[in-house]
Amino acid sequence: MKIKHLLIVNLILILLILGNYWSKNSDKKYIFNRNYSPKSIKVIASKKINIENNLYYTAPSEFIALYKRTIEQKNPVLKGKLLGINPQFKEEDIFTYPIHPDLNPIILFLSKDYCLYTDKWRLYLNNTPIAENMRVINAIRYNENEIVLLGESSTGNLGTFGFFILDLKKQQVREVYSLHTDKISNFPKHFLQYEGNFKILNSKVVYINKKSSNGWIIDNEKILEFHTKDNTPLPSVIKYNENYFYERGKTFNANANFYLTKNFICVFSSRIKNKNEIVIDFYNYQGKYLNSKKVEIKDQEAQNIINVFNSNEKVCIAFINKLVLIEQNDS
Repeated sequence: MKIKHLLIVNLILILLILGNYWSKNSDKKYIFNRNYSPKSIKVIASKKINIENNLYYTAPSEFIALYKRTIEQKNPVLKGKLLGINPQFKEEDIFTYPIHPDLNPIILFLSKDYCLYTDKWRLYLNNTPIAENMRVINAIRYNENEIVLLGESSTGNLGTFGFFILDLKKQQVREVYSLHTDKISNFPKHFLQYEGNFKILNSKVVYINKKSSNGWIIDNEKILEFHTKDNTPLPSVIKYNENYFYERGKTFNANANFYLTKNFICVFSSRIKNKNEIVIDFYNYQGKYLNSKKVEIKDQEAQNIINVFNSNEKVCIAFINKLVLIEQNDS
């Protein structure tokens, strides 16, 4: 009996050692030799955020939107404030936005009088459903009359997954770039594989995946696909009992977030040797890697980044309990 017990204990210890070994080796995958700039990016200011239940960030142009879902006069609302991207994080405005009581919105874009969100993959603008026959992962306001979105357009059983532009006046969706055409919809799988962020600067819209190196640059409906230098593959997704999951050992965090400047796409990479560092990789608008710079922020790492906001001169990194302002560095 003792021998059997010892064998079980030894087997558990071996599995723990192997698990730790595999975990460490997977952390080392898809890391490349960077061309580091001798100068790191300076932190200008920081501000602690009072953590409350259901507190979220979203990004209207040149402001930080900080909001939470609450109840006012028995009706659900989104209540929040707009902060300036400056060393004082000055409060510029406040807003209260009513939401439909039957919906649980995922906010994509929020300002004082404009709310873009999804609920069960359906896209809504100011509580009105838009983009008929579309299931949407993410979307961003392109101009006054158009929205760029990543999702699936369905015709019968056929599903076309990729980038589309919605014309708000005509209420028509046109395809910009197809990533997959499936005889039977694979949207739940694509939803997990292509989770990422949209950013916009002038006529350029950029989307970069969080769990792979895939990125796309859309400029006046011309689209360029590129890859961040780590070359992390799309995550492997498995289906079990009608549910979809990331496959362990075949899914990696690649790009935590990014921001745009006139000359660069600036990516906060998750594929770095030292997890306690925050590194920004710089790419041009042809998708070519240029160099990298470190940002010295104590007790933080790329995976803690909730969102990134930038104006013409400054960049704000939002962590769960802290705002950090850094120099934009466009040269």
